[in-house]
Amino acid sequence: MDCRSRKGQYTLCGYSEFTSPSSPPKKYRTLTLSGSIVGLSCASLGCASGCCTETDTYSGQCKYDKNTCVLTSNGLITIVGCSNDGTIPTCDLSRIAASIGDYIVCTQASCQVDNDLVGVCQDFPVSGRSSKRIATSAQKNLSEEDTEQDAINRINAPWGDWYPVTPGGSCCAGIQPRTGFTGGFSEAQYRVHVTGTPGMLVSVNLFFTRRVYGVGAFQPYMTIPRTVQINLDGKGLIDVTDVPNDYGYETCLESCKSGPFSAFA
Repeated sequence: MDCRSRKGQYTLCGYSEFTSPSSPPKKYRTLTLSGSIVGLSCASLGCASGCCTETDTYSGQCKYDKNTCVLTSNGLITIVGCSNDGTIPTCDLSRIAASIGDYIVCTQASCQVDNDLVGVCQDFPVSGRSSKRIATSAQKNLSEEDTEQDAINRINAPWGDWYPVTPGGSCCAGIQPRTGFTGGFSEAQYRVHVTGTPGMLVSVNLFFTRRVYGVGAFQPYMTIPRTVQINLDGKGLIDVTDVPNDYGYETCLESCKSGPFSAFA
């Protein structure tokens, strides 16, 4: 039974949570804009005269690529009314029609423009103008959470040489817990060589141990059964397979056995 491994540092990419970050904090690769804001802009105080209606419609997505973390920005504001017709590229609720303040209410993965000021006229004495929000449904939402495994896959670290597995946990994978957006990792792959009579089906059980990352002794975790067919040259192979890898744990391929037996008896 042989093993090879690799290790390094991973970093999540994308948009951070809008408020009250999770523990550990999350990143999302996609931000989606939707909805609209309708406002009244007036050339007098009190929203009484010289008014026109403007509508800002939000659409599109700004998206970090899963494999390269390159950002593609396709967010857009389409403006209609008050002689301001046109479009503005954006990845945010960056323009509020009939501007009366950026009143935005957020959860961790979603923000929307508050409707508390709908129907309220706001005067701007210095300019002698006023404005009033008529309706709002504009929002931005995060999706496609970037995971530790996504970040590890982007690194594409080189594999080390194959070496024989010895009892005691020499073929191990683990993902270090993080407090920010960066952490350490190790990955491992194994292959198993089996000999026997040509044409024979050999049962092989693979024994794995696990512990919380960096804490205490490894304990029996699981057994994976495999079946190998022996070729004409008297050899069989369990080809390259990943050691299970989960956030916050270290998992090791401890040993393998052929024939009927009870795991960790």
